Amino acid sequence: MQVKKKTSVTKGNPYIKSMLCEVAWVIAGKRNTYLSSWYWRLKQNKGAKKSTIALARKLLVIIYTMLKSGTVYDDSNFDQRRKNCEQKRISRYIFELQKLGFHIEAPTE
Repeated sequence: MQVKKKTSVTKGNPYIKSMLCEVAWVIAGKRNTYLSSWYWRLKQNKGAKKSTIALARKLLVIIYTMLKSGTVYDDSNFDQRRKNCEQKRISRYIFELQKLGFHIEAPTE
């Protein structure tokens, strides 16, 4: 197993980095948003500081995409993705239970 050494984020504008990290902390404190739930899922595995840096980078990518395409931020796009992921997970669970010999019918919405 290869061990990764701890490294710091050295490139880029330090003022923008600190501002993005502050925004990431604020988003992490919010509830019922895609980005905050993404942060909390990542935090379980990576820890708070690495998750904050990852969220800051994700924010930077979102901001860059918004500026490049000329669109506004819309959290409902992530809701559709969340619903698709949930549906895939339900289908996978049903398949696994059917492999074990259970008779499962897919729920209808």
